Amino acid sequence: MSRGLWALTFVWLVTLACFGGADRPERDPGSAYWLGAGAGPEPTSLRRLEEVGVGDLFLPAGQLVVAAGEATIEVVEFPDLPRRSTVTAVVTGRWPGVAGQEEDFAQSLQREVQRFVIRLQGPGVTLKGLHFQLQAEPQDLAAYALAVKALSQQLSETLLLSVGLRRDWLGLEEVKELAAQADFVVGWVYGRRPQGDAGAMADRLWDLEAVDEALSALDQLGVDYLTGVMTLATAWKLSRAGEEESFSHRGGLSELALSREFRLESNFVLTGLDTRRYEFKALAATRFGDWKLAKGESVRVEGLTAGHLREYRRRLSSRELTHYLGDLYFRHPGPQEKFSLPLEALVAGLKGESVAAGLEAEIEVLSQSSRRWIFRLKLRNPGVQATEVGFTESNFLELKARKGLFRQVDPGGFYRYRLLEPTADGLRATLRNASVVQLFRPILAAGEEVSTGKIELRPSRGETSIDLRSEFLLSDGTPIPVAPSSWPQ
Repeated sequence: MSRGLWALTFVWLVTLACFGGADRPERDPGSAYWLGAGAGPEPTSLRRLEEVGVGDLFLPAGQLVVAAGEATIEVVEFPDLPRRSTVTAVVTGRWPGVAGQEEDFAQSLQREVQRFVIRLQGPGVTLKGLHFQLQAEPQDLAAYALAVKALSQQLSETLLLSVGLRRDWLGLEEVKELAAQADFVVGWVYGRRPQGDAGAMADRLWDLEAVDEALSALDQLGVDYLTGVMTLATAWKLSRAGEEESFSHRGGLSELALSREFRLESNFVLTGLDTRRYEFKALAATRFGDWKLAKGESVRVEGLTAGHLREYRRRLSSRELTHYLGDLYFRHPGPQEKFSLPLEALVAGLKGESVAAGLEAEIEVLSQSSRRWIFRLKLRNPGVQATEVGFTESNFLELKARKGLFRQVDPGGFYRYRLLEPTADGLRATLRNASVVQLFRPILAAGEEVSTGKIELRPSRGETSIDLRSEFLLSDGTPIPVAPSSWPQ
C-alpha cells in the first residue's frame, strides 16, 4: 500500500473512532493532574500519582483563536510523555462574542475540533477526552452551551467532553445549561487562577468555608464533576496602594526573604485564609525577576501547602456529594516555579502524610588543638519543601558548647547570628562568655545547603562537645529536627 493511501486510511480510522454521534460516555471516578508547558513529570512520579488515585493527565494542547467568525485551534507545544500515555487534551482561550451567529460559530467549531483531534493523534499519546477551559462572560454562556451541545452530538463515545466552570458562575441559570451539555465539568473552587478568576473573589477562593458552599452549588447542577484545586503558587506585583498590576509563577521565596531590599510585612500570619500568603515590600527601587519595583511597591506570594491539602481532603471526606468524581490539581510546576507545591509534597498531602525531613548538619574541622578549635558548619535541607519564612525568634540553628566558649563567628551564608550565655532565667546576649551560638536563616529552600565561615571555640578542661538544636518549621507549622544532634558523635 502506498504512503498516501496509508495516510488516508489513518485519517479515516481516527475520524471513525472519534466522531459519530453515539451515546455519550461516563467518566469513571478518580482525580487528575494538569500538566504544564515545560518538562513533564518523570514516569516514577506519574506512578506515584496513580497510587494516590490521580490517574488522569490534562494536557494543554490547543489555543482557540477566532478570526472573522471562524474558529481555529492552534496546537501548542506540550511536554514529552511516556509512550502510550492517556491524556485529556485541553483547549484554552477566550469565548468570542457571537450574538446572532451562534449556530454558524458552533458549526465552525465542530469542523475545527475534528481537524484538531486528527492532528493530535500519534503513536505516543492516546486521547481520552477534550476539555474546554475558556474565558467567557456570563452573557455568552448560552452560546457556549449551544456549541458544547453540538460537539457532544459529534464526538463518539470514545472521547469524553468536559468544560471548566468559574466559581462565580455557579448559581447562574445559564451555567446549568452549559453543564448539562458536557459529559462532566470541572468546577474551580479552591484557589485562585490568575487568568480565570475575578479579583473581587480572590479571598473567598482561598477560604475553605466558601469552598464548602461551592461544592454544594456544584453538586446541585446534577452533573458529574471534578473539583479544581490550584496547587500552583502565584506572585503578584502590587502598587503602593495595593492594587494588582501583574502576576508570575516564576521565582522562589528565598529570593525575596534573603534580599535586604525587601521587608516581610507582619500581617502575613493573620490573613485568616486557608492558604500561605506573604507580602514583601520594597525598601528602595529594586528588581524581582522581570519586574522593576519602586520604593513602597510590593510582591505578594500565595499558594497552598501540603497541610492545606490535608485539611481540604479531610473536609471533603465528611461530605455526601452525589456527583463528585475527584479533584483536578492545577498544575505541574516548571523548574523555575519554585514558589509552588512540588509534586512529592502534593502526593504526601493526598496520603495525609507530613513532608517533614530532618535537616542535615555537618561540622568540618579546619584545625583543632587543646586551646582552640576552628571549624565550619554546613546545614542542608534534603526535603521537598522549603522551610517557613521567619525573621525573629525562629529559623535558627543553635550550637551549645559543653565545656567551651565561642570567640569568633563568621556567619557566612547565614543571615545573622547571636552570641548567648545561659542564666537562671534562660539565655542572654554576651560577647565574652558565649557558650551558645544561634545562626539565623530566614528560609532554607528544598535541597539548599548553607555554610558558615570560620567559627572559633575555646575548649575548657574536660571533654568538650557541641549540642545542635533546630528551630526551623515547615509552612504548616511542623517542626524540622536536625541530625546529628551533637558533635563529636
